[in-house]
Amino acid sequence: MRWTPWLLVAAMLRCCVQQLSEEFIAALPMLWPSHPALSPEEVFQVGVSYFAGFPNIPQNLTMAAEWIQEAARRGHDDAQGVLGEMYLEGKGVEQDSFEALRWLFRAADQGNNDSLRLAR
Repeated sequence: MRWTPWLLVAAMLRCCVQQLSEEFIAALPMLWPSHPALSPEEVFQVGVSYFAGFPNIPQNLTMAAEWIQEAARRGHDDAQGVLGEMYLEGKGVEQDSFEALRWLFRAADQGNNDSLRLAR
């Protein structure tokens, strides 16, 4: 397995997600990533949870892309980098090099060095 920055983030969040209550897990499908009560970090964490898949949350790359894209739109630099990599590899979204570079450079503009390396 190739460890990319977003897979490392997913691995780090795994312990946190496993501790979420059953009520929260059950409510995930009813939430929408643009919900104003959720911070960009919370939106990103839910997206990463869908991306990685956990015992309580089945992997769903399409849902992951929706949540991560919303966090990226809100300026979350890690989400922008992950979204760029998703576009590069066509995971959860249609492969698109232009979109990939657009998001990777947005993340790099905020100091995300991993995204800058991927963009080159």
